[in-house]
Amino acid sequence: MSIATAIVANGGKHDLLRYAVGIAALTFLWAVIERLGYGIAARYTLLQVVAMRYGAHLLLLGLRALWRGPARLVATRHPGLQDARGFCMFVMPFSFIIGGAKGGTAGELWSAFWIAPIVIVLLARWWLNERFTPGTLIVLALGYVGALLVLHERPMLGVALFWSLVSALAFAVYMVLSRRLRDETLESSLFYTSAVGFACMLPLAVLYWVPIAPRDLPAIAGVGIVGLALLALLDLAVEHAPAGYFAPLLYALVAWELLFG
Repeated sequence: MSIATAIVANGGKHDLLRYAVGIAALTFLWAVIERLGYGIAARYTLLQVVAMRYGAHLLLLGLRALWRGPARLVATRHPGLQDARGFCMFVMPFSFIIGGAKGGTAGELWSAFWIAPIVIVLLARWWLNERFTPGTLIVLALGYVGALLVLHERPMLGVALFWSLVSALAFAVYMVLSRRLRDETLESSLFYTSAVGFACMLPLAVLYWVPIAPRDLPAIAGVGIVGLALLALLDLAVEHAPAGYFAPLLYALVAWELLFG
């Protein structure tokens, strides 16, 4: 069974093209938000950038709740899993930031982080009993090698490597939990992810908080909008296809990195 077969079985042939477009948009937005975040990180710490991003998510979701009703934001049958999922989206950026503080370059950290799709497949097999084909392993191997070639780096031994691997594991658990919670509403999943991430990151960010300059508000709003759209597409991706089949498609980000140079 391939990812194409899985998507067609769930929705029909027309959904296959829509899914491909969604993956292209997801990986494109991932590349965009990296650049938006680093663009304002020259004036604010990355801790503050992440906190502001989640704060912007909550503001956007609050505005939507005025129209759809606030009950949809908090309604969940699995509060513990939702909280754990949100905590993963705190651990992921926080661990990456710590890895940088411990001396890891961006290329070294990303080269280790990109084992995440492999971990997603293994976790989905163990936890969700989702099967994958030998072809999936081949695509994963080729995708990881491609990522290393684009980054021109390889993982380096040391404390920074440990934190990058923690970040990768947190993202992998987040995606498998997203698949596990696919029956929850998109609004509630986005709310718990943003609320828990914000609540965990803010106490750390305030230690190094810099007053926000009015000229940076459009960029911060852009980070919030793109970040929320990215989380929504991640949720939708594993809602319509098994996590183990979706994971190799994350390496499409490599193509955007090549395009952006």
